[in-house]
Amino acid sequence: MPGDGDVYLLSRVLGDWDDGRCLRLLRRVRAVLAPGARLLVVERVTADDGSGALAALWDLHLLVVKGGRQRTLDAYRTLLGRSGLALARVVELPLDTKGLVVGVATA
Repeated sequence: MPGDGDVYLLSRVLGDWDDGRCLRLLRRVRAVLAPGARLLVVERVTADDGSGALAALWDLHLLVVKGGRQRTLDAYRTLLGRSGLALARVVELPLDTKGLVVGVATA
């Protein structure tokens, strides 16, 4: 992975994978992030209470087809933290997608 980028983008990738595979990828990204660089993660973020028909159906689809799952904001915060990244911002997106998660390297 090139290490000279200002911004790295993962769009609809992490939902396809289990936590172990996500952590390996995020740690690789973290290893090349220069000071001030950002990681943008575009994913559906499910509500903490599991509400929303689209989220539930998509979660089932990911589990059956890819072995992945929908995650809450806290789950993404945990994944980022375990990989040496910090959640910096969440941006609302249309179509039941609460999910541009901006991650930054921690010290």
